[in-house]
Amino acid sequence: MPEPLALCLEDLDASSTSDRFVRCVAVVGRTPGLGLAPAATIVWRSPHPLACELWVSGDDRLMLYRPEGAVAVIVRRAIRSLDVPCAKPVVLLDQDEIEIGSRRFRVHIHGVAPRVHAPAPLPQRSAGNLQIAAAVALSMTVAGCPPPKMEVRDNPPAVMPDPPPPPPPDADAVDPDAGSGQVLVPQDPRYAAPPPESSPSPDAGANKKADAAAPIEVRDRPPAPTNE
Repeated sequence: MPEPLALCLEDLDASSTSDRFVRCVAVVGRTPGLGLAPAATIVWRSPHPLACELWVSGDDRLMLYRPEGAVAVIVRRAIRSLDVPCAKPVVLLDQDEIEIGSRRFRVHIHGVAPRVHAPAPLPQRSAGNLQIAAAVALSMTVAGCPPPKMEVRDNPPAVMPDPPPPPPPDADAVDPDAGSGQVLVPQDPRYAAPPPESSPSPDAGANKKADAAAPIEVRDRPPAPTNE
């Protein structure tokens, strides 16, 4: 199942470093969450019309979605740019830029979010690390590494609901060879103990630059309703 993504939005036109980076979380599906207002401000669960929404698709990609009638939004990736169409989700990658009017935001994707929270300023020390990472990404582009193409999807994967729990064992199902009173437990794989958890790789995830060879994806139809 897809999970919320932790990210930072870097205001490239901020007047000071303290206002430059904002920690955010993109929730799964088109539920009220992170977005940018027509005035190019970062909003959270806003009841008002948005310039664009930022959320996670059924295949764990960060999506930018521009609703019908919204103001113009441009996505930039190095030398590439895309005028975002309405009602067609666009796949965002780490270091992509979002332009609304005269304001620009750079997207920094950090992986699965440990918790869902409203946007908040990033501490100064972490902001400095992000600036170093952005400078490294820019140097790779200048050195001749071609940016991946823009990807616009035709039909995003739906976010599937969790499967229903298995039925309880039948108390009347008694093994005739095991003696009276021994209940048979269905051999369902869902009864098996979960495997031990392993630490995820910091480079894992479909939103990293390392596996960003696909073009920017725009979909013809908005995604199917998600499970609430």
